[in-house]
Amino acid sequence: MNHVVLSGRNISMKYGHRVVLDNISIDIRAGEVTALLGPNGAGKSTLLKLLCGEIPSHNEIDYFGEPKEAWKP
Repeated sequence: MNHVVLSGRNISMKYGHRVVLDNISIDIRAGEVTALLGPNGAGKSTLLKLLCGEIPSHNEIDYFGEPKEAWKP
């Protein structure tokens, strides 16, 4: 089984009153191809920006098993 390199738990995001992501969880594993599909405005880009740290958040996101706060850019 491949190791989880990026993990997000209970990810939520709002723009004003509009809920874009609601309690999303994802594991991305080494050596696997992951596709993110959905209609326009579904939150795909927002999820990717949260996972890579482009948008600051208090969501549970781990890189290689360590919280994102432990990693220095």
